[in-house]
Amino acid sequence: MNPDLQELIDSARPLVRRLILGRPDFDAATVAAAIRSSSGKIYTGVCIHLSCGIGFCAEHAAAAEMIKAGETQIQMIVAVADDCILSPCGRCREFLMQIDPRNAESIVILDGGRTARLGDLLPHHWLIPSTSQSLQPMTTAGTRSAAHAPLSAILSVGHRNMRLVSFDRQSLTNTAEMEAILRLDRENMEAIFSAMGCSMPEERRKQAFDHPGTILMVTDDAGSLLGYLEYGPGWDNPHEIYLSSIQVSRQHQNGSVFRVLLRHALCSAAIPQQQVIRTHVQSSNRKAIRLYERLGFRVDTASEQNGTMVATLIGPPRIK
Repeated sequence: MNPDLQELIDSARPLVRRLILGRPDFDAATVAAAIRSSSGKIYTGVCIHLSCGIGFCAEHAAAAEMIKAGETQIQMIVAVADDCILSPCGRCREFLMQIDPRNAESIVILDGGRTARLGDLLPHHWLIPSTSQSLQPMTTAGTRSAAHAPLSAILSVGHRNMRLVSFDRQSLTNTAEMEAILRLDRENMEAIFSAMGCSMPEERRKQAFDHPGTILMVTDDAGSLLGYLEYGPGWDNPHEIYLSSIQVSRQHQNGSVFRVLLRHALCSAAIPQQQVIRTHVQSSNRKAIRLYERLGFRVDTASEQNGTMVATLIGPPRIK
């Protein structure tokens, strides 16, 4: 067996035993798990079986140890019982994926010396727009080039199905998609510009489609645009990523479309540890500010100008 696999199994196996807890049918440590994180460190944990569904699997305990050390990305994981290696249950697979979507690439050790990617054990995951592609780095050049077809995925949000599509921004120049984006801009922003005593800079807006970047669009079953998110290199610093626009149609501003766009933009990408991501948020939009802060953005109240504030994220988001 591969020495790396054997080392992880050997880290978990000594922890397996049966500890009786509050009743003879309550026990712990019948399964142990070991995680090797992306830094190469090994974290371990054991299961706890209780009544009323309040116990947890060994994978949860090992992941908690990893998170306590400030890490989220898993290189390899194994769960060991007394006489066999166990595949993670469905709840554990989802748990590990939500901790960090890059864990789709994690190696899961299975019985008989076999291994599998976590993403293969949990296909078509809702945090990953296209399961036919490996996770794309979120870079200042965007995630796709104009030569590639757009990525798309069907999402189930509440009782509705939505389609999430990722486009290279430059590929949308003079298309129906660009016109739909401009219509949504007018719907949401015309009154704001009017109150400021000026008209919308529509020609300047169209020129933005000539610059590198990525646009995520959420549409309904009929193809109507519900919202979009746009990002690319920062205007002042091309090494930063700037979320230049997030717009949601008025009838869908209950939060779900906004959350889908923001989480997929940030959580489906492999973001380098020191990457700086900035955006502007309206100071009156408390829901958006709370969501940004939950993802790890720092909202600078001192930066407020014309009713907007700068929000900054350094490195991968916190996924909650």
